[in-house]
Amino acid sequence: MSERAENDSGHELDLPLSANIHDVRVSHFLLHLKCDLESKRLTGDITLFYQHKNSKLDCETVSQTDATLNPVQTNCKSHSKVHQANTDPSTATVHDPALNDLCEHERRESEDFSKTGNMNIYSDDSVIVPATSSIQSGNALARCSDQEALQSFSIPDKTETQNSLHISNPCQDAVRMVLDAYDLDVSCAEELILSPDLERKLSFAKRGDVESASGVYMQCYMHCQTNPLQVCVSKHSIRLGGGGGKGEDGLLQSPTGSGESRLHQVHGEVDEGDDDKSESQTIAGDAYMKWGSLDSGGEGVARGGGSCRKTCSEYRDKQDAARHTCVQGEGQIHRDTQRRREGVTRAVRIHYRTAGGPSLKWTLDQDGKECVFTVGHWLNNRSWFPSQDAPDAMSTWQTWVTVQEGLTVLMTGDKSCTPSMSQGWKTYYYYSTMPMPTSTLAIAVGTWTQVDVVLEPDTPKSSQLPCSSHGSSCIVNYATGPAVPCRVFVSECLAPLVQRELAVYLPRCLGEVYSILGPHPFQRLDILIVPYCFDSLGMASPSLLALSQSALVGDNSMCVRVAHEICHSWFGLLIGPQDWTEEWLTEGFCTYLEDIVHARVCQWDEGEMGDRLELRALLKQKTLLAEVENTEQDLQMLRPNKGEQLLPASEGVQYVKDGMNPDKAFMQVHYLKGFFLLRHLQNKVGLTEFLLFLRHYVDRFHAQLVTSQDFLQFFFEEFPHLRTEDLSELQLTAEWLDCPHLPQGVSLFKASSENNLYSAVTTQVALVQSHCLKMGRRHRNNKKQRVANTELTLQELDSDQLVLFLEDLLQLHLIQGSVLDLVHKTYQLPSANPDVRHRWCELVIKHRHTPGYGDVKTFLLNDQAMGVYLYGEMTLSTCKKLKDLACHCFNLVGQDMPEGAHKTVHAMLYGT
Repeated sequence: MSERAENDSGHELDLPLSANIHDVRVSHFLLHLKCDLESKRLTGDITLFYQHKNSKLDCETVSQTDATLNPVQTNCKSHSKVHQANTDPSTATVHDPALNDLCEHERRESEDFSKTGNMNIYSDDSVIVPATSSIQSGNALARCSDQEALQSFSIPDKTETQNSLHISNPCQDAVRMVLDAYDLDVSCAEELILSPDLERKLSFAKRGDVESASGVYMQCYMHCQTNPLQVCVSKHSIRLGGGGGKGEDGLLQSPTGSGESRLHQVHGEVDEGDDDKSESQTIAGDAYMKWGSLDSGGEGVARGGGSCRKTCSEYRDKQDAARHTCVQGEGQIHRDTQRRREGVTRAVRIHYRTAGGPSLKWTLDQDGKECVFTVGHWLNNRSWFPSQDAPDAMSTWQTWVTVQEGLTVLMTGDKSCTPSMSQGWKTYYYYSTMPMPTSTLAIAVGTWTQVDVVLEPDTPKSSQLPCSSHGSSCIVNYATGPAVPCRVFVSECLAPLVQRELAVYLPRCLGEVYSILGPHPFQRLDILIVPYCFDSLGMASPSLLALSQSALVGDNSMCVRVAHEICHSWFGLLIGPQDWTEEWLTEGFCTYLEDIVHARVCQWDEGEMGDRLELRALLKQKTLLAEVENTEQDLQMLRPNKGEQLLPASEGVQYVKDGMNPDKAFMQVHYLKGFFLLRHLQNKVGLTEFLLFLRHYVDRFHAQLVTSQDFLQFFFEEFPHLRTEDLSELQLTAEWLDCPHLPQGVSLFKASSENNLYSAVTTQVALVQSHCLKMGRRHRNNKKQRVANTELTLQELDSDQLVLFLEDLLQLHLIQGSVLDLVHKTYQLPSANPDVRHRWCELVIKHRHTPGYGDVKTFLLNDQAMGVYLYGEMTLSTCKKLKDLACHCFNLVGQDMPEGAHKTVHAMLYGT
């Protein structure tokens, strides 16, 4: 095993981050995709606009050996077809009727731009929609015949470069770009060189309005699509690797085994060989990770010859042709030295299709219809588009998704869109003018039914005055107008339940969140009720929330999850963690606020609100104590890196600690321990003052990535009188963040004796315990006789009380079946909310209560977001019937489970 592989062995459960964001930053990207639900594929391309952060200010001019423009001939038949598809309108028309509209639109936009000097592509009435572009059409875009285009290649030797473009005096600003990806089927990649005119337009646009900049990005894409300036495609210049060692050039090599052949390209031909094998360890067992890197010499001239190259046709402007001239063989390139400047924007287009990676879930909705949606996976979005997947690599973006008529595409983005139609297909266009990490981009495609939500007249306005921190230059897309447009999408069968559950709750919830945290940081809000297989209760993305159907009960008792996900628009999206391991900065904050928002929506008076918040805190404490008892210490810390830099520039690959640990996905320590830390601080200053402090925190740090230390320092800036020897940043860090255990105050937390809700539960638990003890003694004294059931009366309890009641019953050693039957009947448990039913299933499993096995099966099939823990309980029970039931349920739903949940349950049941 290589030295690198040995070093990587300690990162089996860590998430690798390999994009070279210290050298290259993507500022904007465009996605053109076609979604085919039947084949479960996204096909298309991504165009990445980026800048080399180490670009030189000057470059030596080299002479030109041939004054005429000679397009480089390609050895790749596929790329000759690409060239034809992009330049011959008649060919494009045959294969892709929508391309005519695309070209005509580009012509009109060019004319409009020349007249007005501005481009606006954001009119709701007229959206630019390249419906099924030549990139999206499998006929119009002929892909490279080598489907392993991004396999790992060795650095070309002198023999290999003899037939390539050669620059005798190469500039020192050669670009090496590394992207995070996973299991993407990449057919080819191109480097696009922008004309001076487009570069100039983009430069001016970026200095002003971000929307106009996005418009120029689109114009650049369209111009290179129909009138390519210079395109170089080199299989040598793009590599994919896994968790293996580095090659001589410092790039990652793929984790190939001793029997796996690798591809090498010599003089334009692809040969198989095994002379350059490397042994290394794949990350997380069978989790095959890929990183793509693009090397570019100077003005987009690909190094490493013998490659597939396609360059420009004749330029219409001879002056431009003199500045950008390509020659075949060992010719040299003359460059305009004024373009060799700091900050030149470059572009790379990658043609690919998805191969079914774990970032997307292809499944059936509740109506049995095909759909796909983004899941909250440790890979984030790597398996549906290549990206720089680090938290501080933020960019703006534009996306076009083409689907069959009858389907709806939901995505994150500034505004809702009206799709364009073309011959049975329709294309949705979404965009973001607020730079965001690529992990926040979400998509869902399906046959969704829309349920409109009308906000109440007295809902606080979402718009605000100019930002106090950034002024008019603030990049946040705050909603304008009296209310945020809000829509709910769901399978048709669930529409009546959604209307009944959310029509009143959601408007009130938004109003309460606005009153606490300020204006909504995005211009719209869509909520999607996702299918059964969703392995979480919710997931938030800008303008799009995914919500489990388990949150819909009919009595609003689970709507606290709606409040939680809405709060993520501020904590997690508007303000994000600089270090992904400090998840408490998002989950802890939303868990703290969810109960307060929910209490206000339910309009409880001050006394009832205090009792209920305390009762819910007690439930959280019980869950947290149980997790800490059964969790490795590394997973109990809120700041696992202890403030150390997450992405040291000297490392080729950085790792998010436990980022791929399947156990972490089902833990709540960062939710609950973070909740108690904030509650601890609240108790120091009072609820009203602490909520005001959170508003100030949002005002100060919005549109920024923060650390735990940023938050604590700001807290003591706001409350300097609290800084004492017993309460300081150092003390809180040591006791709460860097310590794997719980502070004493959390471990000893108890509800007040004056809490009437809590007292009613404890009284009833005592009655049940006494009754069970009496029944047990009578049974022992009358073993040969049937023991008559004595009278036991159960009092009415609400949902929160019932959860606590069942939680306390789980602590009793013996409960007779007749008592469990009485509990089941009295509280109508089959129709109770999932929190209640989960505890009931635990009771059934613990006491092997056969009449309740049907409830366990129903829960595992219909509430998959919460059922993983029960598989482990059924296995540990050593009851064959329960073990068989667990295996039966897993066989029914296992194939539809997300990858992490599937691995976890499979290990519980079968040990591997």
